[in-house]
Amino acid sequence: MKLKLVMLFFTFLTISVKSQIISNYGIKLGIAISNQTWDYEDDFKMEFDSKLSFSPRIFVDIFNFPFWQLEGEFGYLRKGFKEKIPFTTPSQPDGTGEFITNNNSLDYFTISALAKFKYDLQLISPYIIIGPQFNLLINKDIQQGWEVIFDKYKSSNINFSIGVGTEFKEIITFPVILEYRYEGDIINNYELSNISIKNYSHVILLGIKI
Repeated sequence: MKLKLVMLFFTFLTISVKSQIISNYGIKLGIAISNQTWDYEDDFKMEFDSKLSFSPRIFVDIFNFPFWQLEGEFGYLRKGFKEKIPFTTPSQPDGTGEFITNNNSLDYFTISALAKFKYDLQLISPYIIIGPQFNLLINKDIQQGWEVIFDKYKSSNINFSIGVGTEFKEIITFPVILEYRYEGDIINNYELSNISIKNYSHVILLGIKI
């Protein structure tokens, strides 16, 4: 009987601690505009077109204090770039007006540890969100001819995420979140030192707290 009471006490204590640590959780669905910067040692830079992708995420709010809290986030984001190459002929060496599009995609599983600084009002809570993000490369879809570069591409990376958002408290049953984030790599993705390749993304997220 005593053992059962002790086990019941620790079960209640564990649930109580968890309820104090984890204040909210929810989902976010996002649209991302992604691209890459390629900087060579001789100051030569390559520019590409951005690509549009979908970015679902789940999050957990931790340590909910009056003006700040921590947020753990897990998600998926397709990064990469597009390149338009003009189609030429011997009679039209400057181009026919048609283009061939190279679409290089890099699929990442993302884990973020974010600090959220908020200001609670009656109906909304605007906030600033900032922190590191770990990216694990789970798939590559690379066009022919680009393998020589992406075969030496790192399988993981760390970037920096910063953004602003607002929580709307009484639109529907659940609080609604609207958020903008800039996410950019901190370190070079390329294994050799002659090129610095970094991803960056602009992400618009719409979510709910459950």
